[in-house]
Amino acid sequence: MKIAPLEDHKLVQNFLATAAGKSGAEFLASPDWAQLIEQEGIKVETCGVYDEAEELIAIFNLIKVRSFYYYSPRGPVFKSELPLDEKKIVWQFLYDYFKKQGVIFWRVEPQEDPLISCQKTNNLQPAETLMLDLRVSEVELLNNFHPKTRYNIKLAEKKGVSIREGNSLADFEKFWQLMTETGRRDAFKIHNKKHYQMLATANSDFIKLFLAEADGKTVAAGLFSFYGNKVTYLHGASDHSSRQLMAPYLLQWALIKLAKNKNYKYYDFYGVDAKKWPGVTRFKLGFSGYRITYAGTFDVVLNRPKYYLYNLLRQVKRFL
Repeated sequence: MKIAPLEDHKLVQNFLATAAGKSGAEFLASPDWAQLIEQEGIKVETCGVYDEAEELIAIFNLIKVRSFYYYSPRGPVFKSELPLDEKKIVWQFLYDYFKKQGVIFWRVEPQEDPLISCQKTNNLQPAETLMLDLRVSEVELLNNFHPKTRYNIKLAEKKGVSIREGNSLADFEKFWQLMTETGRRDAFKIHNKKHYQMLATANSDFIKLFLAEADGKTVAAGLFSFYGNKVTYLHGASDHSSRQLMAPYLLQWALIKLAKNKNYKYYDFYGVDAKKWPGVTRFKLGFSGYRITYAGTFDVVLNRPKYYLYNLLRQVKRFL
């Protein structure tokens, strides 16, 4: 068994699309995502695990956080239908491999519980998401929506809201203005401007910006990932003063139709949590679909004394 860097984007894309099942290809485990976040000065490598027969059986992105721990968002992703005993062997192999690297711990986010001793920690990615299967007709998709959601989509159309893809720095500035406004209004933490700008401008085949407009004004906007067999709604914002236009509903419906027309299999609303995000979750649930629940975020501890010291220092820092 061995670990090797992966540079063949098509190979990884096909693997992730096949391995993921009803959750769709995990873009966070892709080299496309790795290349994006490297622009922020983050060290990251897309890795593959090969068995004794030289067959690729697992993939993950390895983000090197300072010098003492690694992080694999939404990973590792295992080959579809890999037997449980083989998964256990992979987990043990990776544990031994990273322990030799001298890091304190490896933070993972697999779809199923890790098959090795580890420590549960706070979730970094949403623990639950809402998905749509796009392999049904548009009529069936629309009929499955909550009646209020269908009504709001038609209302937005009636009020003249239109949707277009953003393609300029000026369009990004409109998105950023709405994002800062939405963050203040709904009291949630947002990333810095550089992060969103990197997403919106780095690779238009992978991450796309869409705007909802009415009477020459941008009233809603969103960033969406197009990867493998899935389109994912990453970030969204809207103008509170134009809320009567119901633009976010039409924006979602336009992207769902676009994803279907481009032969994507799944549409991912990327995170639902009625306690943490009640309003956003209510909005997303109006589009029906099915839920995917992830195991969560875990620390595979490689150096226990240093791991406890690391967590102790973090707790002390919070009180200073």
